[in-house]
This record gives sequence, structure tokens and C-alpha cells, in this order.
Amino acid sequence: MFFLDIVSRRFLRCYNTDFRNVFSVVLAAFLIVLHRSVLLIFSPYRTMRRISQEGKTGLLQLLILLGGSFLYFYLSERIRPHQNMASFRMFLVFLLLYGGTIAFFFFYAQILGGRPRIKSLIATYTYSLLPTFYWFFGNAVLYILIPPPRTPSLPGMLLSIVFIAYSFSLFFWKFMLLYLTLRFSTKLLFYRMMFVLLLYSTIMAGISFILYKAQIFRVPFV
Repeated sequence: MFFLDIVSRRFLRCYNTDFRNVFSVVLAAFLIVLHRSVLLIFSPYRTMRRISQEGKTGLLQLLILLGGSFLYFYLSERIRPHQNMASFRMFLVFLLLYGGTIAFFFFYAQILGGRPRIKSLIATYTYSLLPTFYWFFGNAVLYILIPPPRTPSLPGMLLSIVFIAYSFSLFFWKFMLLYLTLRFSTKLLFYRMMFVLLLYSTIMAGISFILYKAQIFRVPFV
């Protein structure tokens, strides 16, 4: 992690000063994303605060993260060729959920007396997608290594327990990052943030049910 920090800082200087070298710019952004994905595990508060204060230099990082989501849909279509929607259409549904979530937080933050900053909200929310990435990519890897059907044996039960624990840990990490997203990007009071998160969770539960019935997502990619 220390090595990544040094390398990303060096490339960040190039990112700020030498826009002619496209490879250096992309590599710098990729290393920063990789570095922050680790820091968000061990130091989420400090890292999210830094992300929320970032200006235009974070745009390429966000594109890399969104590109990672498209990569998942592209690969999942080839891993599970029986799925009902093409990867591009699923990616469009994801973009609708992504944009709708940002608009929802921005709208309710304004109503409830917050001071939302749209650039900061986009940056922090996009980084809060990391637990989602890890869960879906982990699920895809598990599908490749141990494809269904799975027998109710002792190893199968242990695998289920480990996967459930993995899923719950990512869920709580996701909730923490969403909370920090609202804290740093909307300046809402604590109880109002909790209200917005509760309302958002309720709406997403209904949307998830609709997407499940429409056989688009079993679990929404948000």
C-alpha cells in the first residue's frame, strides 16, 4: 500500500501538469483508484473526506469506476449466457439507478436544509459503489469456481456461511460509505441523514422487487 501511495503521487504530478501523456494520465488515475479502494477499507472517514474535497481531477477516476461496472456486465453475459438482458442494456439500467440515486440524495438534501454539492456527491457516491463491485465480482468468481447446482454437503454449508458473512460485511461497509457520502457532500444533520437513508432503502426495496420480477436484476447493482 505504501508503494502504491508513492507511485500514485508521482503520477498525480504528471496528471496535473502534463496532459499530453495520455498513458500517464490514465495510469495515474487507475493507481489512485486502486490506492483509495484499499484506504476506504482501513480509513473510510479520512479517505471519503478527501474524495469529497476533490475537484475536476477526479473525473477520470469516476470514469474508471463506471467502466469497471460495464466490465462486470460484459463478463457476466459471457459467464452466464442464459441471462435475459444483454450487458449493454443492463449497464443502461445501472446508469439509471446510479443517476437516480444521486438526484434523490441531492433533492432531499436541499429540501431538508442541507448544502449539497453536486460534484462532491457524484465523486463520493461513485466510490461508495466499491462494496457493490466486490460483491458482484466475488459472486461471479464463485460461479466460475463452484458452478451450480451445489449439494447440501458440509463443504457446501461452510461455503454458504462464509459467503453470507462476506455479504454482510460488504453490506455494512456499503452503509458506512453511503453515510459518509451524505455527511461530506450534503452537510445534513445526523437524524436527517438517517431519514434520507431509510427513505432511500425503502424505495430501493420496491425497485429491487420490480427489477426481480422483470428478471433484470436479482440484486440491484447500486
